[in-house]
Amino acid sequence: MLAWGRNATRPVEAGPAPVNPPSPPYPIKLAPELRADVGAVERAIADQTAVLLDSRATNFFEGGAKSPQALRPGRLPGAVQLDHVMAFDPAAMALKPRSELEMLFAAVPATPVINYCNTGHQAATNWFVLSEVLGRPGVSLYDGSMSEWTEDPNRPVAAGPAEPSSDGGTNR
Repeated sequence: MLAWGRNATRPVEAGPAPVNPPSPPYPIKLAPELRADVGAVERAIADQTAVLLDSRATNFFEGGAKSPQALRPGRLPGAVQLDHVMAFDPAAMALKPRSELEMLFAAVPATPVINYCNTGHQAATNWFVLSEVLGRPGVSLYDGSMSEWTEDPNRPVAAGPAEPSSDGGTNR
């Protein structure tokens, strides 16, 4: 909102919001390929068919902290981490420029990606950057995230520091 308001040509409204019309002013078409459900995550873990991109801070990723919505701390097995706050320029209070986002997200392999966090909110940032800003295909959002994943005690959860990967980054 602050970034929007810095530009005097952008309108800002105040007061109560208008009452929504009974039907949307445009047709809504769901794009199911943009959403990953628990079954897609289970297949990705079993078959290693997608990068599981954890959008949370390191203490959540490693299991040192847990969201109240999650029943157990930790991460999805095999996940890699890219904290969603890294996509923002705190001074501008907006996303970083595209060139910086390209460098930041270059570490995410060019395979299908399932973004997740605790409840799907933080993961939406990484989904948006990869899918909508950078135009990567095969990017989805697991909106159930750790809150849904940990509902079943039989689903595995990894914890502890990430292991170094062969390219010098961290994963799993």
